[in-house]
Amino acid sequence: MNMRLRSYFYVAMQLAAIGFIVCTGPILASRLWCKVVEAGGLVLGAWAVATMGLRQLRVAPDMAAQARLVVNGPYRWIRHPMYAAVLLITAVLVADNFTWWRLIVWLVLLLNLLAKLHYEEKLLLGRFPDYTTYRQRTKQLIPFVF
Repeated sequence: MNMRLRSYFYVAMQLAAIGFIVCTGPILASRLWCKVVEAGGLVLGAWAVATMGLRQLRVAPDMAAQARLVVNGPYRWIRHPMYAAVLLITAVLVADNFTWWRLIVWLVLLLNLLAKLHYEEKLLLGRFPDYTTYRQRTKQLIPFVF
């Protein structure tokens, strides 16, 4: 599959899954523990975006021409904090207003983001010589675990 088409496919699947979850239940959790986790996901996502900077930010895994390797902020511990934030927020929304369809769609989102980050890491390895060392000292989505 063409690289650009592949990127658009990942983004379309991601947005469709998030859209389904958001449109089939409330976007703010109702239970206290869910609100706390949802807020944590929002903070993680905002911190990642602020650290990355808007000039480098892309929804697609393709990098901007002026891209630099970001290894500070939440990127010190995980390589894909924005994906982690999306998964955390949507998982809480599914748990707070559970249906089997919402869980299935969340699992599709998870698989899509895992494929997308795998593809993105190939691009990063080709672009940044230091990425191999960075990968060895960080986890993909969950600090110290995965």
